Amino acid sequence: MNYETRYTLIERALDLSDQEAWSDLTKIYEPLIYHVLKSYNLQHHDVQNLAQDVLVKLTKSLSTYDSNKGRFRNWVSQIVKREALALIRKRKGIKERLNLPNSENEIKILEKKLCSEDHEAIFSREWQKYLLKMAWDRVRGDFSDNAQRCFTLSAEGLSLKEVADETGLALNSVKTFKTAVKRVMRKEVAYLEAQYDR
Repeated sequence: MNYETRYTLIERALDLSDQEAWSDLTKIYEPLIYHVLKSYNLQHHDVQNLAQDVLVKLTKSLSTYDSNKGRFRNWVSQIVKREALALIRKRKGIKERLNLPNSENEIKILEKKLCSEDHEAIFSREWQKYLLKMAWDRVRGDFSDNAQRCFTLSAEGLSLKEVADETGLALNSVKTFKTAVKRVMRKEVAYLEAQYDR
């Protein structure tokens, strides 16, 4: 892996003429935004529309992002929250105007969740899972099948002994494989975080 970069992807995307950087940044954040919105049990078409709305908002307001005020992902998280709240309040207003059943309780629960620390925790948790997945996708080919299997089984929660039993490898080999992969993964996650979350 090449870890030398002159500018992070976020820094490049801030230059609005760098369409490739913006496209790459969108590819990174779109699935994350989608998963976070999906976790709120919104209807599928609402999640898709909201994800697109968030990306449009990001495009329009990217020049206002200030890294001195916080991480990029936190800034994105706030836009996701604002757009989701706007949709919920709009839906609530339409139901009231048309005298439709409101499912007021569901709307209040969702509003409360979005306005609480839960939203930040959900976004942060999804970001960490997404970073790990990206890192693993990037480095897994550098390892033997045995090393990949040991790491995957360990990540699923199996103990070293259980991994050894499952793979038929010696306990020391399992430990060595797991340690080697973890070391590379730690470096890769740090690199990706620097690139995509500044």
